[in-house]
Amino acid sequence: MTKNLITVKKREKTGSQYKLIVQDKPKTEKGKRLLPLNGAALEALEDLRTVPGFDPEGFVIHTKTGNPVMPRTLEQSLENMCRVAGIRRVGVHALRHSYATRLFEKHVDIKVISELLGHSSTEITYKIYIHVIDSLKESAVEAIELY
Repeated sequence: MTKNLITVKKREKTGSQYKLIVQDKPKTEKGKRLLPLNGAALEALEDLRTVPGFDPEGFVIHTKTGNPVMPRTLEQSLENMCRVAGIRRVGVHALRHSYATRLFEKHVDIKVISELLGHSSTEITYKIYIHVIDSLKESAVEAIELY
């Protein structure tokens, strides 16, 4: 994937309108990276090839006609999936945090996590995920409980 889609709110006298803008490059150089995928992710992407409107040059998440999905529509779809699954409602961005948290829990090196997330430094990753690190410290100490 080489492009990103963002929503920009245009405020006008007649009201607010949303406009989709395709970004050809990421915000920072660190945003330009290759992300390895595990088997489940590759399988899920392969399954998307069967969805009506699939275009190998188009968007990964799209409508039946191949057009991009508005971010709010994606959020609503995720909310519905959470409701049906009987789990707490989360936003799309929470999936990124879950990904990072699971990597921390698997003791993946902070530098690797930082690079996967596209952070410019490990300091940013530490600041955002310090609550996870503190939790892991507590678990580590409990692991040597004597009684």
